[in-house]
Amino acid sequence: MKKLFIIFGTIAAFMIGFIVYVNLSGVYVNVHKLQVKECEMLIEYLNESDSESVKSMFCERTICNCENIDEQISELIAVFGGKIDSYGEITGGGEEQYTKNGKITRLSYDVTINDVVTNDGQKYKIQFVSVPVNDEYPDYIGFELIGVDNNNGSVSFNIGKRV
Repeated sequence: MKKLFIIFGTIAAFMIGFIVYVNLSGVYVNVHKLQVKECEMLIEYLNESDSESVKSMFCERTICNCENIDEQISELIAVFGGKIDSYGEITGGGEEQYTKNGKITRLSYDVTINDVVTNDGQKYKIQFVSVPVNDEYPDYIGFELIGVDNNNGSVSFNIGKRV
């Protein structure tokens, strides 16, 4: 019985040590947590009609290469500013992750906020492309593009530009 306790104790200690090592070494990133955090920030900024904070979520490359980014953000604020009552599931996809010596050096993904309902009863889908990590090109960190579509197809537009 004592040997069994020592074996299970050793296995448990090894597993805990490995989990701590992986989390501290940068090998593991909880991508869904990052996606949810970015979605919550975007929804908050839209509900506050805070166009400067929305703009700050974009990468420098998009801001510099998109001639009318301020007008596009104004259009986004016109649709959602202070009007979001609720939203549904947050889904991610298109994830790309690059590592070097066990460290994530580039991470990008697509995110969809489903069933965004405004106070006038309209239902939308908001999608965005985000690059939260890019060690080689830090000016690419942030959103590249936000896309908006409503369920009946009468509203569809993009903010930003893929770079």
